[in-house]
Amino acid sequence: MTSHLAIRVLAKQEIHVDEKEAAMILNLMYIVAKTYSGSAESKNQHFLKETSNWKKASQLH
Repeated sequence: MTSHLAIRVLAKQEIHVDEKEAAMILNLMYIVAKTYSGSAESKNQHFLKETSNWKKASQLH
């Protein structure tokens, strides 16, 4: 995602940032995503998807 796109997305939520602030936000999001993807919780994500009731519930409709 570019900083220009981040600025537009944030502006839709009435959050106004400049290009430097958008770049900082994107860097923070990258660090959080990188950290989260290595956590034990994310390793269980595949298991949670398979045991989820969402698929069963969607078949009822």
